[in-house]
Amino acid sequence: MDVLGLLQKLCGRQGENRTCYLCRKEVFDGRTFCADCRRKLPYPLSFCLRCGRRMTGTGFCAQCRARLPLADKLRSVFVYDKEVKGLIRAFKEGDPAMADGFAREMLPVLQREFSGADFLTFVPMTPAARRKRGYNQSRRLACALSRLSGVPVEDIFEKKRDTPEQKGLSRSEREKNLRGAFFLHRRAVCRDKKIVLIDDVLTTGSTADELTRLLRGAHAAKVWVLTIAATPAKSLFPSDMPSPEKALGAADKP
Repeated sequence: MDVLGLLQKLCGRQGENRTCYLCRKEVFDGRTFCADCRRKLPYPLSFCLRCGRRMTGTGFCAQCRARLPLADKLRSVFVYDKEVKGLIRAFKEGDPAMADGFAREMLPVLQREFSGADFLTFVPMTPAARRKRGYNQSRRLACALSRLSGVPVEDIFEKKRDTPEQKGLSRSEREKNLRGAFFLHRRAVCRDKKIVLIDDVLTTGSTADELTRLLRGAHAAKVWVLTIAATPAKSLFPSDMPSPEKALGAADKP
């Protein structure tokens, strides 16, 4: 097979028949979603310049203003809402082939936001967790994205122990859970490199922070994070509490 044929096989020929991941209708442009579903998907049209979460306004979200993530830049394709949650759950619970479709969605973000990346890597799983699931979904994503982009994948992390369920924990509790759970076993390949960490979902960012901390210790030049989806930015203030700007405005009134 010639080079063009190989690229067509890896990236999908123009006009190739696929099935929309949401409505299951046929699509003929090599895309993951049909045109109707694409219009309904929650793309973060306005997002934080640092963590990439959907937010109102411009600049940095309240979370990043309070505490910056350790990675230089984080980006996600979608907002983590009901329909996207269902798709990612299907991907993680028995349909590893979905990695190819998600990688097609991630490719433009990789090319636009992380130009010049030296390699991709991924969030590891313990051997026991990987055997139970049958695959590491983050590794599948990274490998699929590498085939499309030409950016190589490096397997540099190990997860030494399974961590307790993270759902419902605060950020500080998650960080405590994760500290010491990961090991960077190929430090030399990270020195002075621009590295893109691939994962499925960005929630609190604790896992990304812990792995970034290890990469910083290995003298990586840049650490970037790319996920399928991210939870939206949240206000640091309860919903019944006025923002600082409103509170100051009220104080100025007679």
